[in-house]
Amino acid sequence: MCIGGEAIVMGEVDGDVIVVGGDLSVGGEAVLHGSVVVIAGGMSRDPDARIDKAIRHFNVAGDGFDLETLLQGPTGPVAAVVQFVVLMVLTLIMLLLFPALRRRAIEAMLTERPGRSFGIGLLWLLLGHGVFLVVMAVLVGTVIGIPLAVLGALCYVLLGFLSLGAVARSLGMRVCGDRCREQEGVVAPTVIGLLLISSPLLIGAAIWFWSPPCVWSPRC
Repeated sequence: MCIGGEAIVMGEVDGDVIVVGGDLSVGGEAVLHGSVVVIAGGMSRDPDARIDKAIRHFNVAGDGFDLETLLQGPTGPVAAVVQFVVLMVLTLIMLLLFPALRRRAIEAMLTERPGRSFGIGLLWLLLGHGVFLVVMAVLVGTVIGIPLAVLGALCYVLLGFLSLGAVARSLGMRVCGDRCREQEGVVAPTVIGLLLISSPLLIGAAIWFWSPPCVWSPRC
């Protein structure tokens, strides 16, 4: 793996070749038994070079960038971990900035009335997003409403992180039990809850990484 530099392959490589932020040059005598992944860099390959598995070239400045395939293959676990860390940091910041009394009221509602909370969330998922998009479209359609649309979108995103954080912390409190209740912390139960919520993403990335090449290779 090469980060921020130029990689030149002239011989035989048993594993994968991953270059991030640099250029890859594959000579005519090169034999690569693994996959080739180049992110935010250039790639040159001699026609006589042999590459047994998939070639993934993600050039952000060009037309070859594909976010979906970035989440597959050797880069999948890294992308999943980065996504989880960003989500965790933003959620914790929102929870820590939100007034503690109001946060406890939301968590009490989730604990005492889980069925009602789930029903309201499901209703918002089915109808609320559509109504919000219609309102945003109307505001953007009028010049005077554009600042309100930007403010509304920002509040919408922040409330989304707050809701996720409240659910994650309530879930984490159930898992860690009395230890978290005694400490009354925010970070530990929230991280535990986010790990449980994000487990399909993390497990899926691990499965993509360990799956046979034909699962994600365009040659198959």
